[in-house]
Amino acid sequence: MKKIFFTLLFLFTITIFSYAQKAFVNQIINSVNIDSLMLTVKQLSGDTNIILNNQIDSITSRYADSPDVKKATAFIGQKFKSFGLTPVEQSYLNYKGYSGKNIYAYQQGTDKSNNCYIICAHYDNLPLGARNYGSDDNGSGVAAVLEAARLLSKHSLPFSIYYILFDHEELGLIGSDYWAGTHLNGDTPVLGTINIDMIAYDGNNDSVANIHISNVQQLGKNISDKLIDTDSIYNIGINLKVYTDAGPLSSDHASFWQYFMPAVLFIEDDKTGDFNPKYHTVYDRINLFNTSYYHRMAKLAIGTLAGFVSDSSHVGIKDISTQENNLVLYPNPVNNSFTIDHISGKKVLVKLISTNGEIVFEKVVITENEKLMIQLPPHFPNGLYHVLLINKESVLHKSFLKE
Repeated sequence: MKKIFFTLLFLFTITIFSYAQKAFVNQIINSVNIDSLMLTVKQLSGDTNIILNNQIDSITSRYADSPDVKKATAFIGQKFKSFGLTPVEQSYLNYKGYSGKNIYAYQQGTDKSNNCYIICAHYDNLPLGARNYGSDDNGSGVAAVLEAARLLSKHSLPFSIYYILFDHEELGLIGSDYWAGTHLNGDTPVLGTINIDMIAYDGNNDSVANIHISNVQQLGKNISDKLIDTDSIYNIGINLKVYTDAGPLSSDHASFWQYFMPAVLFIEDDKTGDFNPKYHTVYDRINLFNTSYYHRMAKLAIGTLAGFVSDSSHVGIKDISTQENNLVLYPNPVNNSFTIDHISGKKVLVKLISTNGEIVFEKVVITENEKLMIQLPPHFPNGLYHVLLINKESVLHKSFLKE
């Protein structure tokens, strides 16, 4: 009888949590404000003045190497500060021939695993010149990221969030490549990235939007599934199409794929001809926006992120779909380090996962002579773990005991 009581109590608790979590996501979605979004786009595009250093100013161009792009960086930092977040300017000097600044804010989660989600967009634009607007490309995406920060920064959430605005996307994904490569030297595993690039044009009013995931191990599939579920559950009204080809490599999600981090591109209909005809021109203006569509697209991106970061029952990895294979891992049991033989491919993402699905270690390594040696972090807890080796051809899996 006692066992039945506790089972029912557990199920009741899960039901209450599920209801509360859905109520939270619904609250966030309903709080996405079209006036806030449109004002930010107008400010970024120079259609509306901004206040910088207590003076009235205007952003006339966000071309990556233009003088005014510094105003855009400062404006974004100002917005983060107004939400109670600390802006971080990540400078890179002569990286692949370019120098610039990413700007981001980090919101610490309460979950001890320190896993994080990312919502991002690029803030530079085209064409080259002293005056351009870039309202859809990509003022629309930047405003959505800032709106996510405005709403979610007010809440204590299980998972950490990076709100990132990248520089030099238009000139070769420079900023995002620098950020992604640098981040893998840290200890905050990325569970998913929503890259927002152009979400405000819908010329034929069919509400179609596209999600691009990688056809290499379908990186980002869990995110595309979540976007579809969020649209359905909360009746947002976007007609989503998922593409599992290589997808456009001309946006920042590709940088995350390069380092085997799950990411999607969330974009207006770039596949069937209803794509903004004025992007990369001086005519990419806010007058081309389908306002209802833009509002719903922002709701969907932000609501999906809210669903991920508020779900304390979610550990990021539902299961390990690969079977044990013939990898040679030794010694096993492991003390402080182990070696794996017969690795194919130079660059490999290594993930160590506990039995409850928590990512406890993540790093991209370069193999030598088909051997890979992993040094565990200090004070690594004893127990059973899974190691996943991910490269462009395969996902390999082996279990080991740390003692």
